[in-house]
Amino acid sequence: MTRRELVALASGIPMPTAAAVDEFSSRKEAMASDVTRAMEARDDLPRLIGEGNEAMMRDNHANHVRYLEGVFHAFDPGLFVEALLWVARTYTAHGFRPEYWWVALPLWRRALTSELSPEAAVQVDPVYAWLEDHFGDVLQLAKSEPTIWEGPPADLLAGRE
Repeated sequence: MTRRELVALASGIPMPTAAAVDEFSSRKEAMASDVTRAMEARDDLPRLIGEGNEAMMRDNHANHVRYLEGVFHAFDPGLFVEALLWVARTYTAHGFRPEYWWVALPLWRRALTSELSPEAAVQVDPVYAWLEDHFGDVLQLAKSEPTIWEGPPADLLAGRE
């Protein structure tokens, strides 16, 4: 999958209503704590995130909900994909394995249903469903594609004079 194809797919993610975003914002710390507790309870955590990366994981969870809060307020599919590529490149460089996301993303979805009303959870869930469906593509692209912050990606420069 190319970056352009991934951005096109991301452009179809429905954004939650303002009421759902407000509820997400009010419960974001609780959701991050839920996911962190569940991850820390795993015997295989060092294998998933690399030795000594527990603080980085906790920071990632706190930053994740703050980032998504911003995404919900001003969604830009191109920047969304670029941020995901940056996350994948950065965290894998620090020792996080792809399996971390396959474990964490379902935990985020579970946190939505435990911390948000059913109405808000169903509004926010499409973002997480998209992440589960496409994070493998993100990881593949991140192996070979720089982010816009690292240098202009070739596929984004194609066709420019």
